[in-house]
Amino acid sequence: MSDRENRARVQAAIAGQADWGTYGNAREHLRYAMPVAPTSRRRCSCGCGTRSTHVGCVNGLGMMSGCELRVQRWIKEPAVR
Repeated sequence: MSDRENRARVQAAIAGQADWGTYGNAREHLRYAMPVAPTSRRRCSCGCGTRSTHVGCVNGLGMMSGCELRVQRWIKEPAVR
């Protein structure tokens, strides 16, 4: 477990979030980014054409992937449908 994931887990525990790693809701839980392995070949779907370098996570679960900018936008401004 990385240092970034440990910090996210501690923040979730302080905020009273249960079910770490088994249940995640992007609207209710804290969002954060984790880098992916450098050997990943998946491409970002935002249209930039670059490699997906980060994963958007919630409560220990990966919810989406993309370039760093796309994931940071996902964290900052959640989409409401």
